[in-house]
Amino acid sequence: MRMGRNNVLYPSLLFLCTLVVLSASYRYFFMPKSPFYDLKPLDKDGKPFDFKQLEGQVALIVNVASQCGYTPQYEGLEALYKKYKDRGFV
Repeated sequence: MRMGRNNVLYPSLLFLCTLVVLSASYRYFFMPKSPFYDLKPLDKDGKPFDFKQLEGQVALIVNVASQCGYTPQYEGLEALYKKYKDRGFV
């Protein structure tokens, strides 16, 4: 079966493609951007840390309860950083 402009499938396919393009365009232009880079949590010294510094980098953000003194996760996190820091991991 030849698919030409008079075929029923052509208008349906054209309509579907148009919907996909419009949907992608709407999400790109009109959906709100992620507020992640607008966040400014406090660092370990109590000073604001601007997440915009991390834009374009691979980052792992970890919320740790360091004031309680029980921080066994630091060893694993430090090993992860040492393994991937040369690849731009921060």
